[in-house]
Amino acid sequence: MRRWLDLAERLDALNKAFAVIARWSVLMMLGLGLWNVVGRYLGVSIGHNLSSNGLIEGQWYLFDLVFLLGLGWTLQRHGHVRVDVLQSRWGEKHQTRMELLGTLVFLLPFALGVMLISLEPALQSWRIGEASPDPNGLPRYWVKSLIPLGFLLLALQGVAEAIRAWAKLKAQTLMPLTLKRNRAEIALIEIELLDHVISFDPATTLGPGMFIALVFALLSGYPVAFCLGGIAVIFALLGMALGVIDPLFVTALPQRILGIMANFTLLAIPAFVFMGAMLETSGIAERLLESMGRLLGKLRGGLALAVVLVGSLLAATTGVVAATVTTMGLISLPAMLRAGYDRSLATGVIAASGTLGQIIPPSIVLVVLGDQLGVSVGDLFLGSLIPGVLMAGAFATYVLVISHLKPHLAPQLNPAELIPMQPGQLLRVIIPPLGLILLVLGSIFFGIATPTEAGVLGATGAMVLAALNGGFSRSSLSKVCDETLRTTAMVMAILLGSTAFSLVFRGVGGDQLIADLLLNLPGGKVGFMAVSMLTIFGLGFFIDFFEIAFIAVPLLLPAARQILGPEALIWLGVVIGANLQTSFLTPPFGFALFYLRGVAPKTITTQEIYKGALPFVGLQIAVLVLIIAAPPLVDWLPNLAAS
Repeated sequence: MRRWLDLAERLDALNKAFAVIARWSVLMMLGLGLWNVVGRYLGVSIGHNLSSNGLIEGQWYLFDLVFLLGLGWTLQRHGHVRVDVLQSRWGEKHQTRMELLGTLVFLLPFALGVMLISLEPALQSWRIGEASPDPNGLPRYWVKSLIPLGFLLLALQGVAEAIRAWAKLKAQTLMPLTLKRNRAEIALIEIELLDHVISFDPATTLGPGMFIALVFALLSGYPVAFCLGGIAVIFALLGMALGVIDPLFVTALPQRILGIMANFTLLAIPAFVFMGAMLETSGIAERLLESMGRLLGKLRGGLALAVVLVGSLLAATTGVVAATVTTMGLISLPAMLRAGYDRSLATGVIAASGTLGQIIPPSIVLVVLGDQLGVSVGDLFLGSLIPGVLMAGAFATYVLVISHLKPHLAPQLNPAELIPMQPGQLLRVIIPPLGLILLVLGSIFFGIATPTEAGVLGATGAMVLAALNGGFSRSSLSKVCDETLRTTAMVMAILLGSTAFSLVFRGVGGDQLIADLLLNLPGGKVGFMAVSMLTIFGLGFFIDFFEIAFIAVPLLLPAARQILGPEALIWLGVVIGANLQTSFLTPPFGFALFYLRGVAPKTITTQEIYKGALPFVGLQIAVLVLIIAAPPLVDWLPNLAAS
């Protein structure tokens, strides 16, 4: 076993080496993106475009390199998201069993399957010397080679994880993974299964069966991306064996992956993640929260109001719920408790303000939804602006009202305890983040830059602010690149897995079954919205918004186009974002509550956190109902910009 563990360590080292390349490719990608933005506009003034198709393609080639070479390393770092509702309650032995089974049944078949079917297209591309059809474009053969290489690295890391899980099982002298049944019982089960296989109609059964299998796979606690891919491989093989799927149909997967790799909109994800991570690592977000607390501390409920305002600003810079909730929980919660704030009010306002990153632009949720719905991300940002402001305004109003109606919940601070803050100090803390927000959103709203280009400008601006505030160093830069790589690889892995799942799901007729079900719901638009929103709200309890966007939204989209019309997709995207924000805060499974529970003192009970979240859930539902009932709240700004 020692030799096998040595092999696992060597495979770890291999993925770490490729991760170094991927990590620093993040900076190269951002630098090339900055050159493309500046070169394009500078070229207008000098009469010569300093950018080119080759440089633009180089930017998304580097993006492909980042996430494909980072898949295995992210697995090694346990960075792929899981549905751990059941897994967290299992003992260590059972978790190890499921980890080994998941690797063998889901990850390795998916990784090896994609590697094998993408190898021939890559070799063919090399044989013909395939190049970009655009003038001054780059060769295509090497970027196509990244697909089999990336999935090979993922498979090798899966082997390493399986070795470690098996070694752990042997060390614990666990019983073999067999069912304790006698031979007669096993024979009876085999006969029953054979009877079902003979009697069922594969054309109508494989689709629902595939969806049910996915639910059980997700509940196993194995990473979502590989559950999606593994189920796709299993049902593709089953569909081909039963004659439901043509083997040539599955070979379309490499082309679909290439379509994802060439999607320029998705480049905004690493750019916005980098921007938010840099602002947090450099301490800018912490200083902003402290300064607003000192400024508003004299008001009754001033600290809670500061949390709402800063939460809105952080939402407009990080766009990540986990980052905002944990940052504010670590910084503001101790201060609010020292000031005598009610524990439920303090935790509720922190968790609620952290969820604003779902709806206030530039939100990563909206970037992903724009890609999945096939609408402009810039229009989604414009459409979400008024609902985001309404949500933040509702939180701030509630804090002020409850503080005056029940003064004991938010005691007024003693002015003598507050460190005075000069206006100049406040401006130096607040103006830079505000300027960065205006740079990013303004460049999108006024058509100066695409969301991807604006993300590059924001990432560059965050580095400049960090350097000016003394928070920029090689170690902090490495940490931010590390976080960007891990998050990007995680998101793209889910997208790749969902692409494989949706392709096979379509092959077995599952997409048509879903479309027929949604189109035949009673109530027309009202029935469709009620069912789809309740489904998304329920899914938000158990899985992250990336999984919802990549799994549920594509299933709803065909029916949405027919029932609501293509012109309503921007409104639908904003409604989905607001819905996810609400489910992320709703007890007992809201993700924001889990994030806060992880950083809150042990003296604060989970029940107090749940109690504090409930009023804000009510406010979010009220705003959600408002934007559903009044679509102009979403459509007005996009229509104004279009005119």
